[in-house]
Amino acid sequence: MADDKPNPCDQQDEERKVRLKRWTQEILRFHQTPEEIASGLRLHVIGQGEGVRAVAALLRRQMRRLQRAIERNPDRVWPGPPGESTPTLLIGPTGCGKTLLVRTLAKIAGLPYVIEDATSMSETGYYGRSVHNMLEQLASRADPLISMTQATHGIAAIDEVDKVARRPGGRASGTIDVSREGVQRSLLALLDGSVMQIEWPPGASAGVRTYVPFPTAGLMLILMGAFEGLDEIVRRRLRGRRSMGFGAPVETSEASQRHDILRHVVPDDLVAFGIMPELVGRLRDVVVMQALSRDDLRRILVEAPEGPLAVVQRAAALERFRFSLSDRLVEAILDEAMATGLGARALHAIVTRLTRGVFFAVPGRISPEADDEYVVTLDMEALGDPTCFGIEYRQVQEKAGRRRRRTGIVVPDDLEAEA
Repeated sequence: MADDKPNPCDQQDEERKVRLKRWTQEILRFHQTPEEIASGLRLHVIGQGEGVRAVAALLRRQMRRLQRAIERNPDRVWPGPPGESTPTLLIGPTGCGKTLLVRTLAKIAGLPYVIEDATSMSETGYYGRSVHNMLEQLASRADPLISMTQATHGIAAIDEVDKVARRPGGRASGTIDVSREGVQRSLLALLDGSVMQIEWPPGASAGVRTYVPFPTAGLMLILMGAFEGLDEIVRRRLRGRRSMGFGAPVETSEASQRHDILRHVVPDDLVAFGIMPELVGRLRDVVVMQALSRDDLRRILVEAPEGPLAVVQRAAALERFRFSLSDRLVEAILDEAMATGLGARALHAIVTRLTRGVFFAVPGRISPEADDEYVVTLDMEALGDPTCFGIEYRQVQEKAGRRRRRTGIVVPDDLEAEA
């Protein structure tokens, strides 16, 4: 008697076709122009006009390439020939929003993405992470049934590329530099669009471990780094040019001067910095991002949906309270962040430090049965003592057309809650 039970392999294959069709239809429905993509990026990324415009055009090109690949063969979406991608280098100071830019791009496009730190990588075959591990991580973030199709058209970003620049005289020493020049060599195949073999599934035992081809020609590749000192290399090359205004009185900030100088970077400057000529030659575009101004930091602090205040407000909402920062404290936070030169990273560190004591003390003061609105106020005193904050809890009720508010305890005693 024939076995009428459904074959699990057939069911999985049918489910794979359904998911592939659903995903390809979503990609084909993507018709955002670069201007529309840039508008979506500006909701999250503050103060990076040139960088936003550049990556918006890059994403539009990536989506059009993917749509063309789907139209050629919707059942097996295969990347086009190598050479069509546009590997891009983002140069910008720490905390200016490079990583956030990549994450937001992936969210807008609905593509899997991976952000790898170049300092954690070594040349393939040596101890440490490699390009192959990065591609395995990218594939693991996609839909399991269509992981290779999605991942081979995803976004791969490598941060801290400037940290793997050649050491001065490193090649002459005769030693093998697997953590610097070796990492750069391992990136060449990625930028060339080669087909690489990755372990799938990652971490499988030797008995079930297989290696599958991963074509990289369809990836959207972004390299990132702060490149501290590159501006001095460009300055020396341009010294004496009247058009740059060297020797003339300059009223702009040091960060603005550095940005203006880096906008004149050429491949030879990157080679002088320590990036291999072979790697520089494969970069199609170099985008210089700006250091964040004080107004940019203020917007990130109080307005940005991924800003530090928004992050702690979401965490506080889980405990049924919210924060209220005084204007004086906001200005003090901005002063400290500007002094560190770490951009948005400094804001996150400062706000985390200021709210640490609140998250420790306040949950125990909130009654689980109460239906009140709790407000934790932070003022200048919190800079010196994170345990110095005020609590105001309100109970709003409709009774006989009147609204009643109940004022609660304040910690410490010298801060008074609003009546």
